[in-house]
Amino acid sequence: MRAVIVQELRIYPLKSARGISLAHARLDRTGLQWDRHWLAIRADGTFLTQRTHPALARIATALDARGLRLRTEGLRPLDLPFDGPGRGREVRIVARHL
Repeated sequence: MRAVIVQELRIYPLKSARGISLAHARLDRTGLQWDRHWLAIRADGTFLTQRTHPALARIATALDARGLRLRTEGLRPLDLPFDGPGRGREVRIVARHL
């Protein structure tokens, strides 16, 4: 059996935004901690992806002890605390089979 070598760890806290390179990572029940933990949605609950909204790729993400910070050119940063008042919502994303 050949050894597997991990060359880079990267998470995407906000689905479809820029990722964060990590030196190490924690695993939780769904995989890498904070990976795709946040999802941009419309008021009607439908979610946004880079496929339909390519501008999401310009959003930089950063994690610190307080939460997630989103930055993009021309706008003030947006801080989303881990323990914030936002409503959590479970979603199901169906993968396409190729």
